[in-house]
Amino acid sequence: MNVPLRPVTSLFSATVYSQRGDSVVRPPDLRAVADSQTVSMDFSSRSATINSIDGPLAAVLVRLSPTVVPGQTFDLTVDLGRTSLTDEAGRQGGIYHTHVRYPLGDRYLDPFREANPDLELKVATFDSNKAAAAKLAGGFEADVVEVCTDEMAPLLARGLIRPLDPRGIKEFDKLAFSDKPEVRNEAGEVLFVPASAGPHGLIVDTAAIPEGVDSYNDLFDPAYAGDVALEATPLTAIAITAMALGAEDPTNLTDEQVEEAKQYLLDNRDNFRAFAESDSSMVNLFKSGEVVLADGGRGTTQAMVDDGLAVEWVAPKEGALSWVCGLAITSKAQNIPAAYKLINYYASPEAQAISGDMGFVAMNPDAMPLVSKDYRETADPRTLETAIATTEPPNAEVYERAWQEVLAQ
Repeated sequence: MNVPLRPVTSLFSATVYSQRGDSVVRPPDLRAVADSQTVSMDFSSRSATINSIDGPLAAVLVRLSPTVVPGQTFDLTVDLGRTSLTDEAGRQGGIYHTHVRYPLGDRYLDPFREANPDLELKVATFDSNKAAAAKLAGGFEADVVEVCTDEMAPLLARGLIRPLDPRGIKEFDKLAFSDKPEVRNEAGEVLFVPASAGPHGLIVDTAAIPEGVDSYNDLFDPAYAGDVALEATPLTAIAITAMALGAEDPTNLTDEQVEEAKQYLLDNRDNFRAFAESDSSMVNLFKSGEVVLADGGRGTTQAMVDDGLAVEWVAPKEGALSWVCGLAITSKAQNIPAAYKLINYYASPEAQAISGDMGFVAMNPDAMPLVSKDYRETADPRTLETAIATTEPPNAEVYERAWQEVLAQ
């Protein structure tokens, strides 16, 4: 006997539960599709007490095909991307998305808004996951939060994000970095969906340094004393200094190696004109001519090129670092279906192509044909294969203290 591709012959009933027992379900629609079946349901509750926190709970009674025998199994999945709750007017409600590091703006988010006119999307931008964690812990409400592998510990420590179901993200398995342990907790549950990345290397003013540079050691070269900037992030600053000293695993340094990197920074403090607190600060330092060499990412370099500066990004011979960020669902999210919808958009080839055109890595390889020709080299997700992913070290507080000592000089 062959296992049936469509084991359900008819539907008896469907129930969607609400707190006050007043939900009404329209007759479910059973349809046959290629090698499977789908059931869609519309339901309502006058008291609006169907659960919007963890998603609707439903029970569906079906009649099985007579060809089904005990012991046979079939996969039953919920299409979270097509699940939504609406208000009386048919609106899907609101979703609050917090973003850190790079505010993507209307160019990136407008396509999502246009495709979901009944869904109100609000965005707040914070400087770091630490700042986002403080806000969320203090009562700030958000459904989706951007997390980054090198700084997500404050969110995890306070239990502010929940595991998500990768089956609800259509493109998940295609995304670069989606198979890495850094996106999962110790139980193997997925914590976030990789959505952006950017190799971190050197930015050089090609007019001022026509001979070019190729090493993190060039940041400490006396020939450029007073004309160099360093990104003011403890992990990055200590890591690239350690790499200049020969370290091969810069985000897992021993306390002694961190101390060595700190001392090297102090010994060469006069080489640095400034420690840039943000991408815009770094861009302004190059625009003003104050610096001609710095560490930084391709996105920052592209912003300078867009402003007409003669700069280029260089992958150091020691290896480029790479930040990797993505989207997670908060533990107190109020609109889970909309959260999955937003994350699915971020993972789509169309959204990733926009990210690629902004100078970042397109995490979905299917986006590459959609990326503008001038940006395809920098957008190629294969560049992450040789980059060193920045992850928060076990002794992160040691990095932090060392960097603060450098700043105090």
